[in-house]
Amino acid sequence: MDAYPIDRHLRVRVITGAQYGPDDALYFKCDLTGTHEIWRVTTPGTWPDQITFTGGNVTFASWSPTGEEMAFGVAEGGKRVQLHVQERGSKQVSKLTDDPETTHRWGGWNRDGSRFAYAADRAEPGRFNVYTQGRAAETAEARCVYEQERSSPVYPIGWGPGNERLLVLEMHSNYNADIHVVDLRDGDARRLTDGPDVEARYSSIRWGPDGEALYLITDHEYEWRYIARLDLSSGEVVPVIQEDADLKDLVLHSGRRRLAYRRSERGFSTISIRELTGPTETQPLCNPDMELGAAKCLTMRSDGDELGLMYTTPERKPDLYSIDVATGESVQWTDASEPVPNDTFVRPEPVTYESFDGLEIPSLYAEPTTRTDDGYPAIISLHAGPRQHNSPAFSPLRQYYLEQGFARIEPDYRGSSGYGKGYMELDDFEKRVDAIRDVKAAADWLAAKETVDEDRIVLKGRSYGGFLVLAAMTRWPERFGAGAAIAPIANFETYLENSPPGRQENREAEYGSLDEDRELLRELSPIHDIDQLEAPLLLAHGKDDQKVPFAEATELAEEARHHDIEISTLFLDGTGHSFTSRAARIELFNHTAAFFSEHS
Repeated sequence: MDAYPIDRHLRVRVITGAQYGPDDALYFKCDLTGTHEIWRVTTPGTWPDQITFTGGNVTFASWSPTGEEMAFGVAEGGKRVQLHVQERGSKQVSKLTDDPETTHRWGGWNRDGSRFAYAADRAEPGRFNVYTQGRAAETAEARCVYEQERSSPVYPIGWGPGNERLLVLEMHSNYNADIHVVDLRDGDARRLTDGPDVEARYSSIRWGPDGEALYLITDHEYEWRYIARLDLSSGEVVPVIQEDADLKDLVLHSGRRRLAYRRSERGFSTISIRELTGPTETQPLCNPDMELGAAKCLTMRSDGDELGLMYTTPERKPDLYSIDVATGESVQWTDASEPVPNDTFVRPEPVTYESFDGLEIPSLYAEPTTRTDDGYPAIISLHAGPRQHNSPAFSPLRQYYLEQGFARIEPDYRGSSGYGKGYMELDDFEKRVDAIRDVKAAADWLAAKETVDEDRIVLKGRSYGGFLVLAAMTRWPERFGAGAAIAPIANFETYLENSPPGRQENREAEYGSLDEDRELLRELSPIHDIDQLEAPLLLAHGKDDQKVPFAEATELAEEARHHDIEISTLFLDGTGHSFTSRAARIELFNHTAAFFSEHS
């Protein structure tokens, strides 16, 4: 069988952000037109209707409680997000904000749709305050209801009953947050959680049925993320559902007292739907008939009788499904285009390999279906984060490289999420070099396999994964045949210095402080060891990247030239950190594929 070109693989549609609308149709983001727009499917199996026509990239959609209009955000290229609104049944769009120098983070409608909340860095770039604004008001009339004293990012996350209270989430780092409640009558803000000195994550935060407590997901005083009830008066956090795995994506139907969530274990999702029988007591409602895969974007229909979600497996492209709450029966709603037949896809297997200190590193591994006597070239694919993890979701790039004859391993190196707090902390500060050693250990594990050619092991990673590519290739220059670093951190000092205040504080909590850990940051930065590079390197970066500044790439390229080190570069105009447009992804991955074809 002939391999399919990479642009065919990348034309598998990306579906995210599912939610039920006021008409009980499923609304979702999809890149069917090349950029992310909002689409709607009214009944299972029907062709979806396109709802927005921005030509940019829609970041979210949120229906007003009136059911008459939908707010959404648009980021053009890597630019700042502006808020818009579109009436139901109309293509007419109005601007809710019109300030191209400001980034806006949506915080939701109030209970009657008369006002909405958002965070914005209007006063100082990178430092966010929380605002509320009348539906018909101009941006200049917005009211600042929470002024952030620190540089930690803040997000409004939900209006309380009666429209008198607003929740605000403050992110000290990716693994440490606090929840505040703002009394909108007098402006008083009260912290509900323990403060920045007590590390705990909070997500999927929902007002409880009585308005006197929150239901949320947290790892407060526990190894794993669990569902808890937070009492608004006492601040007490009481477990509702705890398991020895992370629980995610809590949705709550207050009227029917029904909740749903997914259990995530090594990236595989199990869906649960339960009924609240007391403040912290639940009972199962059904046993969903979904096979093991990857699920996201859980959403409950307005009557609480149906759960919607995005679901995928390694052999099945992402589509929307619903689950009947009473029976557990699932129904597929969408059937995304199939530019590459499903029966050509290979399912990766969960494996572990031993790192330098005996730690077992969980990974996904796959080999091509075609056989060779010479041994496969192999790709080590490094996820971003670092506190993310690999998923058994469908991956066009995984399938493409398998078709091209590459074996592929996707390690969840130490510091990855999904394996408990202890595992996440194994790469903190001076221990970060141990995560780099995990990459070397992955190469050693591959080299020991009879089916792999040890001289053709290559690296690929984006963002923090790109840092690992650079760090491993400069520490062990003879181990790797080539590498592709996409939007990588090359110099931790300049990366932090050039980040806006909120992001700088967030990232310093992970990597180290400029004031106290500068020597460590310098030692970890691959730019200072670029003269050790021997294997071919592809450096790719979007010029509009607001997370890892584009200067990281240009400075690394300049330092390489200073040492007479030749590297290949691909710098794209109008592209941000995530290469969200399909055109940018096709250009990037075509270039990467050609690079690996030449150098492995």
